[in-house]
Amino acid sequence: MSVIAALRNLQRVDSQVRALSTRLDGAASALSSREREVAAAHAKLTEAESIHRQLQASAKNLEAESGSFKARIESLRVELNATSKKSQYDIILGEMGTLQEKRDELDSQALEFMTKAEAQQARITDATAHRDERVRRRDAAKAEHDQRQADIADRLAELRREREEAAIQVPAKELALFNSIADEHEGDAMAEVIELSARHREYTCGACNVELPPRSYAALISNHETITCCPSCRRILFLDLAAKAE
Repeated sequence: MSVIAALRNLQRVDSQVRALSTRLDGAASALSSREREVAAAHAKLTEAESIHRQLQASAKNLEAESGSFKARIESLRVELNATSKKSQYDIILGEMGTLQEKRDELDSQALEFMTKAEAQQARITDATAHRDERVRRRDAAKAEHDQRQADIADRLAELRREREEAAIQVPAKELALFNSIADEHEGDAMAEVIELSARHREYTCGACNVELPPRSYAALISNHETITCCPSCRRILFLDLAAKAE
């Protein structure tokens, strides 16, 4: 088998391996994207819940402080009822008024925090629904990924073995060149030489359509072991001798 023939055989198997691998990679990429969406949605929900807890805690602390003022006011009320001195009565009454003002202010702040907490609870509900929807999409992507992997895993393993066997038939230098070009052009490492006019010696690269110098065609037709690359796209050129014979 000539080097060109071995390369064409490798190209045939390599293209199938890359096509199936791309299908798997696409499913894996979609799953990864869905995983990131779930993580972002969960982080948003966690933040909303944290804010809600902080608002509730603030309201609770203010209610507790208001309760302490209430207890002090009740204690002063007992003193007020027990005192018979007007001066003492006025002092106690004044302190009760001051404490009540502070308590009213605390109750107002507590109510404000409770109102914010209720609004935050609505955000938690929305964030939970958003997270759950992202989880469903992630689960669907995982099911598709697993199914696709199950469908093509055996065939892909078989093709990879075939590729290894095909690669053994190619000399190391030419194999390295093939792999480099295949990676550059997403697996499309070879291109057929297209004959536009034999009389005028006009030939083009079948991949990029750039006109080829006549010497490239001459080298290929005279020696099938010759590796000739397109001067533009760098793909390895070959002639379809069977089609030309017909």
